This record gives sequence, C-alpha cells and structure tokens, in this order.
Amino acid sequence: MGIYGFHNGTQSFGFNIDGTAFLGKSGRGRIVFNGNYGVIASANWFDKGGEIGPNGGIAKSSTEGMCINLEDGHIDAYNFKLTSAGIQLNSNPVGEEKFVDIGNDHGKLTLSKDGELAIDVDRFTLTNNQVLGSNNLLH
Repeated sequence: MGIYGFHNGTQSFGFNIDGTAFLGKSGRGRIVFNGNYGVIASANWFDKGGEIGPNGGIAKSSTEGMCINLEDGHIDAYNFKLTSAGIQLNSNPVGEEKFVDIGNDHGKLTLSKDGELAIDVDRFTLTNNQVLGSNNLLH
C-alpha cells in the first residue's frame, strides 16, 4: 500500500507505507530506499544476494551493485571505483590502472594489480618524525 507511478504502462516509482521507496523501472537501474534504516541501494544489489540485517546494517554483501548505509557509513559496492582529486581507488583495475593511486605535487603512492607498491615522494617518514630518506634514496 502506498503511492505508485507508471510510465508507458511500467511501474516507475513507489512510496510504501512501511517507510521504503523506489525510483526507476524494474531491471533498469532502480534505486531502493529504506527510510527505516537510512539505506540507499541499487535494486540489483538486493537481487544478487545483498541483505540488510534486523538492525539495518549490511548483513550480506552482493555480487553486483551498491548499498550505502547512511546511519553507520558502511558502503558495500561490487567492482567499486572512486576517483577524486589526487585519489583513485579501484577494486577491478583494467590495463595500466592501479588498485590505489594517491598523489599530489609532493609525492605519489601506487599499488598495481600485480602487487607492486611504488612510493615517490619529496620526503619519507616512518615514526616519531624521523626522516628515513629523500626522493633519490627511495628508487
């Protein structure tokens, strides 16, 4: 029971009385909302095994899609890729892409899909602010 909308004969949105809702047509990128637990997910995240626990936490990961729990900040994403200024995280790199690529004008840290860790920095410190080496010593 709730309010539902249709486009060209296909259900395209719904607001349910139980605090849940969805936007988008089934099988075409539908977004699912659970207002009881602060969860936003793609419908395929649920269709491919994702589950929300009794307290709203992500109880089981999926093999597709994404789920964001706004209450605890947990993001469950299959083939996750984040690109931001100076930071790239990619769980499924292709070609020369890296798993982790973090950098700016002062240095860069990368982790390749082959397991190669590369650090290229102006200065490198371990602990207690002790300088380990300069750029030319880290190659």
